[in-house]
Amino acid sequence: MESHDAAHYLALIDKAQSYHDLVVLRSRFFNLLERTLTQEEYLAVKDRWNAKAKDETLPVAPPKAPSAD
Repeated sequence: MESHDAAHYLALIDKAQSYHDLVVLRSRFFNLLERTLTQEEYLAVKDRWNAKAKDETLPVAPPKAPSAD
């Protein structure tokens, strides 16, 4: 398994296009992050996630892909 630093996960959070994307990131990575990052790095990622999750302009669902008619 490839190891990533905190900057990688912060970038994934920044790229999330919806709250759904954030939930997927949290469910897939947060247990791993808590075990592999320093406490300071983990808290920075968690704080960024929380800030983005509270963004009221962030849509709940990902944008729909254009149909291939």
